Amino acid sequence: MTTATATAQTFKESGINDEYIENYGQFSENILSSLECPICACIVNNPYECKECQTIYCYECWKQLQISNKGCVMRCKNPQVEKANKFVFGILDKMLLKCPLCQEGGLSYQKFLLHYDCCIIANKYGTIEELTKLEREKDEEIAKLKSDIERLKNNSYKLENSKKYTQDELRKELITNKLDVNSKMVLYQHTVKGDLNEFRKLIDKGYPILEEVSAANYYWTPLHYAMHYGKMEIAFYILDLLTQQGKYNMAMELESNDKRTPVLCLLKSNALSLSDKKEYFTKLVQRYKIYCDDRTLREIKNRNLEDIYKAYQAKFN
Repeated sequence: MTTATATAQTFKESGINDEYIENYGQFSENILSSLECPICACIVNNPYECKECQTIYCYECWKQLQISNKGCVMRCKNPQVEKANKFVFGILDKMLLKCPLCQEGGLSYQKFLLHYDCCIIANKYGTIEELTKLEREKDEEIAKLKSDIERLKNNSYKLENSKKYTQDELRKELITNKLDVNSKMVLYQHTVKGDLNEFRKLIDKGYPILEEVSAANYYWTPLHYAMHYGKMEIAFYILDLLTQQGKYNMAMELESNDKRTPVLCLLKSNALSLSDKKEYFTKLVQRYKIYCDDRTLREIKNRNLEDIYKAYQAKFN
């Protein structure tokens, strides 16, 4: 048999040591022998039995046999186990058990299992009162951390927006012209179709996210076209990638040759109805901080979207 310390530590991985069965003497040797696991040589815990020979095992002991590529100790040809029969559980329920951790006794088998789980948690983390206090303290720490993160985000956003770039600087920094004409066309087509899966495959292959896919020097990128045609899944995918790269704010100020930023491509689109623009603009401002210059604010007002803009952007301030 194992020592008291070892039993306290490994009870869940083996059987029940007889020193924790308070009424051990009330059971005959035959009964006790019939409840003994052949692997750990203790009274079975969470008992399972072989379907062929009815040999009983602790469930954890049986799992160890399987891990070791071994089967039933009686060498059954097709060893499989199932929950032990009612007779086994009937005897276990008659035992009075003592917790090896806190020494509380007089516990039935089912109560003992629940009690033991509680003791393990209490030993590891503390009592319910201590855990509740710890949870409250951690919640406060998490809330403070979230507040700090939001403050950093806002400060970073304000810092980045305090930088003023010319359009030549933005285009040099962001727009690429690496693809041949056919590849540009493929990237353009998946953008305007709103085929996100195929678009992502292209980006995963190394296609630039802000490739100029319009005629030369028109400076229309997939982001501009996705906004223009209301393909918001692709637009959001691009914006999320740009956010990860620290280029979100710069990209949102990037103008085409007709002076349209991505947001203006959406607001001034002749491919979308007013209701579509309202729907897509609402989704946009719900998800991202949108910096608007005077031109963009005028377009927002002209389309009666000012209340939506203010309502959702307030959370970013």
